[in-house]
Amino acid sequence: MNHPPETAKRTLNIMEALIVAALIGLTTLIFSMREAVIKLQVTQENTNATLLALQAQLADVPALSQRVTRLEIRQDANIEIIKELRGVKGLK
Repeated sequence: MNHPPETAKRTLNIMEALIVAALIGLTTLIFSMREAVIKLQVTQENTNATLLALQAQLADVPALSQRVTRLEIRQDANIEIIKELRGVKGLK
């Protein structure tokens, strides 16, 4: 096929324009993906910090449970002392 020079040049210009448009689109996509990855990394860091704080709080739960048990025992002892004092005073 013999194309006139102007038609071949026009076809070449159209192909060049399509290639440039595709490269611009790919560049935009790459930058968008990069931004999404950065946002994901920041979210992951925040999540990790929250999990570490939660883990530290949960580490105190056994000690808190032991303290509650001691306070319950002390409360029971205090109730008994109050009953004894009331008995001594002749109160009900």
